[in-house]
Amino acid sequence: MKYNLKEIINKLNPKIFGINKIKITSFKKLGVGEGNINYLFKIKNKKFICRLNIDKRHPKKSEEEFKSLKKVEKLDIAPNVLYLHKPDKKFPLGFIILEFIEGKAMRMKRRAYTINQIRQLARILAKIHNFNTKGFKRGWYKYKQFLEFDFIKKIRKNIARKYKDFFVKLEKIMYEQIPNENHKFTLIHGDVCPQNILETKKGLKLIDFEHFELSDPAKDIGNLLVDLRLDKKKMDIFLKEYFKFRKDKDILKRAKIYEKMFRYLYFIWEIFRAFEIKQKKLPKEYLQKTSAREHLNESKYQFRQLKKLVKLPDINIEKLSEDIFLR
Repeated sequence: MKYNLKEIINKLNPKIFGINKIKITSFKKLGVGEGNINYLFKIKNKKFICRLNIDKRHPKKSEEEFKSLKKVEKLDIAPNVLYLHKPDKKFPLGFIILEFIEGKAMRMKRRAYTINQIRQLARILAKIHNFNTKGFKRGWYKYKQFLEFDFIKKIRKNIARKYKDFFVKLEKIMYEQIPNENHKFTLIHGDVCPQNILETKKGLKLIDFEHFELSDPAKDIGNLLVDLRLDKKKMDIFLKEYFKFRKDKDILKRAKIYEKMFRYLYFIWEIFRAFEIKQKKLPKEYLQKTSAREHLNESKYQFRQLKKLVKLPDINIEKLSEDIFLR
């Protein structure tokens, strides 16, 4: 596959890369995500990323991410995107090419952030949330939509039949957590998590803008509570800096609703992903780097965190997880 990519890149207009002639000196796989394979390649002394879409459920993902990155270029918070290869016979899902930013992603397990990093992140998100929304349509913004994904129904009806009553009760409890729909609308990153935050010499940068949309900025703050695991002290630091650039007095209150919804969604999605892995329904590149057991462990963690926020029906989560693993 990488040789086909190299062939296509070699035939591109060199002006795309700010050079006179394309001669790729190295080309290697950088990493595999749930929906992309990232390749790092070098032309002379310049490095670039080729981001290949492998998610058949989202065939327009590369195109959407390209458009999103183009729109935020002026904010200087993300890598510049240079080229979009639309779907064709060789690459039916397409790919994009971006400039390479020297840096490292935040660590997933440790999740330790300095006060300076928290303030930087506050400024970055405030920039995005203040960005001109002209030309954007409203995205996914109702709390209840977190409870209406198809995979939630599949879990209850097919994968975990033995626990159907539990999942029905859990869903009912989560519906009861939803207040009156009261949202603000701005552009949001949509997936603020450690692996999408780069530490560079020039400060933090965000990557992976495939979920960039017009929606409630409290979603991004909800990600800070769930994925970055910011405690009250660090969240206070974040909000103090954030409010210097953008006022939204209810944002934390709304974010805490999203926190519950995210925890619930992640609990069920991790079970569903474990099932997909056992059934080998995902791209082989992704299957090589993960396991059903890892996802079930994450599901148990999310359930325990949700239990701290919501009174949940009684269940032996270890047994539920094991039953699904052995299914």
